[in-house]
Amino acid sequence: MSASAWIMLLAVLTAFMFRLLPIATSKLRFMRDTQSPFYRFLNYSSQAMLGVLCFELVFGKSSLGQVTAEFGWLQAVSLVLLLIAFLATCKSGKVALPFLTCSLIYVGAASVVL
Repeated sequence: MSASAWIMLLAVLTAFMFRLLPIATSKLRFMRDTQSPFYRFLNYSSQAMLGVLCFELVFGKSSLGQVTAEFGWLQAVSLVLLLIAFLATCKSGKVALPFLTCSLIYVGAASVVL
């Protein structure tokens, strides 16, 4: 198994733990303290996993070097939509609506280009 696969597996496991642990351990003090190192570790892990998933969804298995070498109109639209989705998610606190909206815009842009 490659290093990136191990990192992805760790990210998925910690994101799953982050979603499950508050339910299972809601009475424990360290899970109610959002400034505790354990809580922050789980939070950052789930955010990193979401970032990796977004990059892989948009650019596939391409490395950053390949993306910059083959940079075109569709990649520019992809980056702008990722930024818009990020900002909308930060402002609204909701993930689904910005993700679905930007996905539909991307599909429309990709069908025009292809």
